[in-house]
Amino acid sequence: MSDLDQMDPAKFYDATLRFTVASGRDPHVHYMVALDSYAGNGECDCPNFVFPPRGQSHSKRELCANCVTADEAVRRGWVPLPKSGRISDALRCKHIVDARDQLATAVVKTLAYAEKHRK
Repeated sequence: MSDLDQMDPAKFYDATLRFTVASGRDPHVHYMVALDSYAGNGECDCPNFVFPPRGQSHSKRELCANCVTADEAVRRGWVPLPKSGRISDALRCKHIVDARDQLATAVVKTLAYAEKHRK
């Protein structure tokens, strides 16, 4: 089985840009991710996105709703730089990142299939 065929943490829900993603702590808990929210940043109903982290005054959802960019949020110290080092993920929880990865995987599979069967 190739890496592209293995199970992905995010599953398409009811539309191309909506996913359910299992919690990393409890696999019985799933969060809804809408990738088309907040100008493509995405939105999740998990506590990490909805509520401010301990010691912070702003949630990722609030910052997105106020059109704060990830770069500005990191620069002002409102959110930490993600472990990945990618500033673009600063206003995304792991569920949004997982859903974006699943969408990218689906697009790659579709493009690879189209290329293979092109006549």
